[in-house]
Amino acid sequence: MFMRSIICNRINGKLREKRLTQKDLANKLGVKSQTVYNKITGKTEFTLTELLIIREYLEMEFNI
Repeated sequence: MFMRSIICNRINGKLREKRLTQKDLANKLGVKSQTVYNKITGKTEFTLTELLIIREYLEMEFNI
């Protein structure tokens, strides 16, 4: 769970850095913004596919 928290914090930071919203990320993932909110807050988990899309979309470097 600790690692998930770190990844979610990094995703939030990258969204801010790129001036994107959770809604922008939801559109890229093809899900509702509430779904992204739930995943970032730890209520549900990102899938491996979602993490790969996020890594490319936000130009992040993390190992999965």
